[in-house]
Amino acid sequence: GAALVVVAIPYRFAGAPLELIWLVEAEALLIIGWRAADVHLRRLGWSALGVLATYVTFHDVSPRLVNWTPPDWPTGWMLLVLAAAFCLNARYAPRLLGEDATETELAAATICYGAGTGFLLAAVWFALPFMWVALVWTALALLVCEAGRRMDEQALRVCGHGAALVAAVRLLTINLQYRTPLFGVSLQVVTVALAAALFYIGARRILPNEWGEQSGEEAGGFSKALLRWLPGAYSWMGTSLLAVMVWNEATNAAVGLAWGLL
Repeated sequence: GAALVVVAIPYRFAGAPLELIWLVEAEALLIIGWRAADVHLRRLGWSALGVLATYVTFHDVSPRLVNWTPPDWPTGWMLLVLAAAFCLNARYAPRLLGEDATETELAAATICYGAGTGFLLAAVWFALPFMWVALVWTALALLVCEAGRRMDEQALRVCGHGAALVAAVRLLTINLQYRTPLFGVSLQVVTVALAAALFYIGARRILPNEWGEQSGEEAGGFSKALLRWLPGAYSWMGTSLLAVMVWNEATNAAVGLAWGLL
């Protein structure tokens, strides 16, 4: 019956923002399942969120990968609402359920952090001009990492580092390939220089226990290697961005001097 309601209401309100209607339905199922201590309703709520995330990915986000469109603020705001809802679910569902939370629900809450971060990046991608997207992604990656440290959420820190990697790829493939001017100043210089500075800041903010409760000395294997190289990777990315930007923007005679200053 609950599954039929999830499917029926969007059909009844065809033409309305179906994503937000589905979100309200899924949240209602989660809240009712929590208040009634009914694990089956909560599972339906988590399943509805999964269907919603899949629908948004293929219906709203994927087409823009094929046919680029100008900034779309309404879709950006919708994705921002979804990002906030998914992150709030991930943060508060395990705490409200307490010992009643099943392993499946805890895993779903962790996945919600990843989905929320993805929707947050997609919201920026839809709403802003293409040269500003990577810079805002870099800033958001650092904010997500910092939020994970303040709230002691390992999954959120991992999502932040993943967002930083996505931002770095976009800076290398988009921002360093275009010289769009703004009031006589190249946006390549502005966005890449600011993003590089943010990567340097991010390198200084990484904690010894970035991946969990263990410190860098206690961690072993792959985790210890990541803790050792992650700050260097941030600094390396900042320096690489600046070096390529200088190569693109400076004259041949000034490139060597500029690289020496770096």
